[in-house]
Amino acid sequence: MDSNRSGDDVIGCVYIYGSPQDPGVTDVRSWVRADNASLDAELYRVVSDWLSREWPFERVAYAPR
Repeated sequence: MDSNRSGDDVIGCVYIYGSPQDPGVTDVRSWVRADNASLDAELYRVVSDWLSREWPFERVAYAPR
């Protein structure tokens, strides 16, 4: 993301939790502040890549951007 940012700035959040409807699904949600909306697609890409590479979830439900 932006290497000029202070490490103390919160610009968004990622939530990862088990689906209450289907135990085989991991729900993923994320957001960025409106003043950083241009980072949303990059956040989605980075999180999606990280999840598929590092986490053995059976199925991930993360709405595409």
